[in-house]
Amino acid sequence: MFKRTLLFGVFLLTALAVVLVVGARTTETAGGVSSAVHTWADQFAQRAEPEHTPTLSVAQAPEPEPEPQEATKELYAGWGSWCEPMHYEIECKTHKDCEGKTHVSGRNDALKCLHPWWAEKGSDLRICNPGGASRTERRWRYARLRELVGQAYFDETEHCEWAWEVEENKHGTKSFNRVWADGKQMHHQNWRCQREWARAKKLTDFLWVPYKRETSARPFKRHRLDPDAAANAKAWVKEASVYGWKIELACAQPKRTAKNCPRYRHGPMKGKRMLYVKSAEPDPEAEQVNPHYGEEYRWSYGLGPVGKNTGYGVQDWDIMAPPEVLCLEVPGIEASMRDIRGAVKVYRGTRPPTCDGEPYRGRAIKIVEDENGEKIEVEVDAPSWYDVHRVASAGAWCPKKSAKATKLRRNFTKQMKARGLRPAEPVTEAMVGNPIPKEGQIQRATELLAHLDSVLPSPW
Repeated sequence: MFKRTLLFGVFLLTALAVVLVVGARTTETAGGVSSAVHTWADQFAQRAEPEHTPTLSVAQAPEPEPEPQEATKELYAGWGSWCEPMHYEIECKTHKDCEGKTHVSGRNDALKCLHPWWAEKGSDLRICNPGGASRTERRWRYARLRELVGQAYFDETEHCEWAWEVEENKHGTKSFNRVWADGKQMHHQNWRCQREWARAKKLTDFLWVPYKRETSARPFKRHRLDPDAAANAKAWVKEASVYGWKIELACAQPKRTAKNCPRYRHGPMKGKRMLYVKSAEPDPEAEQVNPHYGEEYRWSYGLGPVGKNTGYGVQDWDIMAPPEVLCLEVPGIEASMRDIRGAVKVYRGTRPPTCDGEPYRGRAIKIVEDENGEKIEVEVDAPSWYDVHRVASAGAWCPKKSAKATKLRRNFTKQMKARGLRPAEPVTEAMVGNPIPKEGQIQRATELLAHLDSVLPSPW
C-alpha cells in the first residue's frame, strides 16, 4: 500500500513539472515577436506572415501606457479600409476567373490573372493580382490630389470658388475638370485667387511626379521587392526607440547594430546585411508605446502615395499610428509634405547642412533680366526642387555624383519638365504651403477625406 501511494505521488509531481515547463515555453514565445531567431528574407521566402486586413479598431495597448493607446483607438475609428491585402492568393488560369472580385481601388475590373512577382522562374503559377491603373483612375487621383492641395495647404478656398465637372468620351474614359463658379476663366479672377491657384497647381504637379512614379497613382499599394523589405527592416530596428520599443539583434554584439550580421551573397540584396531579430518588446521607460510596432510584418513594406519607408514615414504623421495610416491620401501626402517643408526650412535657415566641408544651401537657377531687358539664368544658393525631392525621397542632404544619382536626377528632370516645371527653380517656404497643425490633425484629416469623397467620389 505504501509503495502504491509513493508511486502515485511521484506521478503527480512529474505531471506538474511537465505542465510548468510547457507553460513557461508558451509564455516565452507569446507576444508580437517570437523569441526564435528569424530574418526578413525568411518571411518573404516562406510567405508565412499572417494575413492582415487593416480595420478601424486598434489592438489593445500593452502595459505600461494604456491611456494614450486607447485614445488612439478612438481617434482612428471611422477611416475605412486602408492598404491593399498583403498578397492576393487567388489561383486562376484566365482573367475570367478574377471577375467579380473586389478590389480596394473600387474598380471591378482591376484584378487580372497574372504571374506573381515572388514566384520562382519557370513556374506556371498565376494568381489574381491588380492590373495597372487606367487613364480614368490616374486622372481621378490627380484631381483628388489637386483638390487636397488647394484645400489643405493654401488660401485658395478663401479667394476662389470652383466645382468639378466630369466628362466622358466615346471610349468610356473620364476627365475631371475644374470649372469656376461664376462661369468665367482663370484670368478674370482676382489677383489673390490667381496667386494661390498658381502656387497650388505647381505644388500639385511636383507631388504628382513621385506619386505617379512610385505607386502608379495608387496610394494603397505596398512596395514588396527585396530592397524595399531590407530598407524597411533596417528602419524598423533603427527607429524602435522613437516608437517606445526595444529591439535586440541576435547577430549584433554588444550594441544593437548590424556590424556582425552576415551579408546576402546572391540576388538583388547581394552585399546587404541580414537582420536577425532576437527579441522586440515595449520599453517600460518610454512615455509613449506604439501598440502596433511588435507586428514587424506590418512594417516591412513601403506604404503610401510615394511608397514611404514606414519606420520613418509614420513618425512624420503620428508615432502612435498604425503603419497602414500612410495608405490614406491625407496622412500619406502630409507625411511627405512635412519632409519637404523641413528640407526648405533647413536649407534656408541659419544652420544649413555641411557638404564637402562647407555650408550647403542648395543649388538653384534663377531667371532674371539683364541691363538690356533680356532674360538670363543665374545660379543662386537656394534649395531647388532637385534638393527638396532628394531629401524627401532619400534623406540625402548633399548631392551625389555617382552614376545612380546622375540617372535619378536625369529621370526627375524629364518627369518635371513633362509637367511644365523647372526642376532647378528656387523653392521658398511660401511655395510649399501651410502645414496641417499636429494638434487636431486627425480631425482635420477626417474632414478632408470626407470632403474629397463628396466632391470627387469614385467614378466606378
